[in-house]
Amino acid sequence: MEIMFNNSYADAWTECFCQVRRSQTDIDCVVPDTQDDIGRLLSVQPTILLREKSINGRSALVRGEVQISLLYINELENAVSAVNMEKSWSLEYELPSELSEAVPQVSLEPVRAEARILNPRKVSVTVEVAGRLHVYKPSRIITGTRPPEETEVRIHLKPGEGRAAVIGAACEKSFIISETCPFSAAGSTAESLLSHSASFTVSEWQNVGSRVLVKGGVHLRVCCVPRGAGLPVAEEFDIPFSQLIDIGEEIPDGCSCHVVLTSAWFSLSDGLNGEKLLNTEIHALLQFVSRRWEELTLLTDAYCNSMESELDCCELRYACSAEPLELRLCADEPLSLPEDCAETILILPQAGEPQFNEGSAALPVSLDILYRTDAGNLSCIHRRIEAKAECSADDCHLLSIMPGALKAYRQGEDLHLHIEASLLCEGTAEKTFTAVNAIRLLEDRPIDRRSLPSVVAVRAGEETLWELAKVWHSSPDLIKAWNDWSGENDGRLLLIPRCD
Repeated sequence: MEIMFNNSYADAWTECFCQVRRSQTDIDCVVPDTQDDIGRLLSVQPTILLREKSINGRSALVRGEVQISLLYINELENAVSAVNMEKSWSLEYELPSELSEAVPQVSLEPVRAEARILNPRKVSVTVEVAGRLHVYKPSRIITGTRPPEETEVRIHLKPGEGRAAVIGAACEKSFIISETCPFSAAGSTAESLLSHSASFTVSEWQNVGSRVLVKGGVHLRVCCVPRGAGLPVAEEFDIPFSQLIDIGEEIPDGCSCHVVLTSAWFSLSDGLNGEKLLNTEIHALLQFVSRRWEELTLLTDAYCNSMESELDCCELRYACSAEPLELRLCADEPLSLPEDCAETILILPQAGEPQFNEGSAALPVSLDILYRTDAGNLSCIHRRIEAKAECSADDCHLLSIMPGALKAYRQGEDLHLHIEASLLCEGTAEKTFTAVNAIRLLEDRPIDRRSLPSVVAVRAGEETLWELAKVWHSSPDLIKAWNDWSGENDGRLLLIPRCD
């Protein structure tokens, strides 16, 4: 005899695929005839753009473009110039099955950028891009199990309760930021742009009817050359943004948002008073995943006192968190400088791939430092430090990196650096719930309860009432009634009656 239990369901989305792939792009570039020969490489500044993502059958394709600004010191060691180049890249993913109505979301990071001089007029650049692809599909999830209203044989059921963070919506929206920003005094006479970068962060979200208002900002970092100076300066700008995204009837308890850059344009213009302005137009894709807490009422165990039985169980895995985790990292380190360093002119940071390990997070940061020598020439050095923070999550993946403060001061022969950064991460820890789908009663293996003692005395150890009742063919309610049970297992002697 088999007694099937009934399931309760809720509409939700499930993450059916997650994988990181890498693509290496090699680019050779020739210095334009209007620029000086290359003397020494200063910095490689990559920008990763998303052009396309799609699913076709059992394969997913992500395509994009890498734009690179290569900064170098000329052969005369008296000026800094830049070479700009771009190249397409692609990542292919093999899915476990064909997915219909699936939504792919991707996060992209440059994990390595290197350059080498082939000759004074030609360079070769290698950039490695890491793409983490998540695929979500609509589904129905089990939120509860219950027995039929009537059964021929009495069975004992163990209810279990829990709470799971389930995905309520997975959607995206394209948007544009167009802004004109004034330079500070240092860049007020900017004549040309050498490099630029943009990084996004999401600071808050709030419900607005059936939509969600997402607020955040884009952090711009540009390197420019002021008129007549020949020496570059770095400028930073912060531009806020807010976007409404429709998620239907869902009311989220938490969400994760990730913004990827799809294109960017930067240019210089003159203001009304002759000051220099930075004109920027940024196209981006906001990827949104909402989560809600779902209450679970499951039957986790069952037995019958009149015959032996077997259980048909399933394991349900749900996320344990509805909100992403923000980690604030910092590093304070002295860096040794060359003996002939007379003045530090410019520090260009480049974040690498974060590492999560044993309760900590580490962000490697490459530093390209431009300085003037005692002889008055320009030179550069390259250093690498790690910004660290404690991380309580067992397993998480990166949503975005937000640069923070970069402070440097000279002390003797060392350059003391203080670097801050924020990582927005999403925990991937799951909790497993066991649910009983059915109980098979073995009618050919009855239990002769008359051969069992009517009452046994057992000193309780670490067993639960349910475990004691199951072993001694009783019931938890009956044990409670016979022992004036207070709710705590204090190791006392318990009277366990047979359940007739």
